[in-house]
Order: sequence, then C-alpha cells, then structure tokens
Amino acid sequence: MKKNKSSEILESAIDIILDRGPSAFTLRELSKKAEVSLGAINYHFLSKGTLYKKLIAYVSEKLLVLSSFEIDEEKDANENMIMLLKRINKLFIEHKREIRSFLVLKIHAQTYPTYQPYFTDVEKRVEKCLSDIANLDDSYSTEMLKYKFWSAVFYSFLVLNEEIKLEHMGF
Repeated sequence: MKKNKSSEILESAIDIILDRGPSAFTLRELSKKAEVSLGAINYHFLSKGTLYKKLIAYVSEKLLVLSSFEIDEEKDANENMIMLLKRINKLFIEHKREIRSFLVLKIHAQTYPTYQPYFTDVEKRVEKCLSDIANLDDSYSTEMLKYKFWSAVFYSFLVLNEEIKLEHMGF
C-alpha cells in the first residue's frame, strides 16, 4: 500500500528523531531525508510546531489502543495492572519504532512545555484505565498506579531498546 506524502514525511521525521534526537531535528534535514522541498513540508504541516504536533499524534496512535482495555472486575487491581502492562509490552514488541518515538518525544517535551499538551489524549486514556483499576481496590490510588505504569513503560523502553541514546533525551 502506498503511503501519502504526509505519512512519508512523518516517517522520515521519526527516522531522524530516533537517529539523532529531537533536539537535532531540523526542517532542512527532514527535507533531505524525505526527498521533498521545504515548501512541501510547509504545505503539509504549515510550521515546525504543527509538524511536531502531528508527529506526536502519529506515534501516539499505537498507544490509543489502551482506550479499548477492558477491566476484568473478577480480578483484583494487581492482576488488572499486570494485564495492562502485558498489553503495553506486546505493543512494544509489535510497534517498537513508534513506541520508542513516542517516549523520546515525551521525554523531550519535558524540556519544552509547549509540546506537553499534545500528549494529553494518550495520558487521559491511560489515566482512565488506571483509575478504573484503582477503583477495584481501596489500597491503590490512581497516582500510585500512574507512577507504577509509567515506570514500567519506561523500563520496558530501556530493556527493549537495543541502542539507548540518552544524549538524544537531554541527558
């Protein structure tokens, strides 16, 4: 199946970000990688900020499968949390490139708060799942489960990422 030009540009942007990090990302480099003019990038995305927003949405799409996560009320909060994390691990294996991109961009957004709102949709869906799990057991708070969840996700990222480029993440 042939991808549209916007998708090809976004795929090239992912390649650059995973190879060199979001801080090194430029539209000129993207133009070369995607084999399109700067005008074509501006036509499809209007600005670097819009491109960044669409890129986050593009890589977040894989994580949005969380919205279909069904809580098993027959199981306790721990078992539901384990089921959710197993689903995340499966996503890491099946969509490693997109998930790596999402996490690199999320870490990068900590430095640039203007980009943080672009992650809201995924974070709301994750929070809803964790809130539903927390409601199964009074000993768990949503905040504690959020901490455990994101810790597990970032741990999975580190374990499954064969080449960790911490300098791309601001370290």
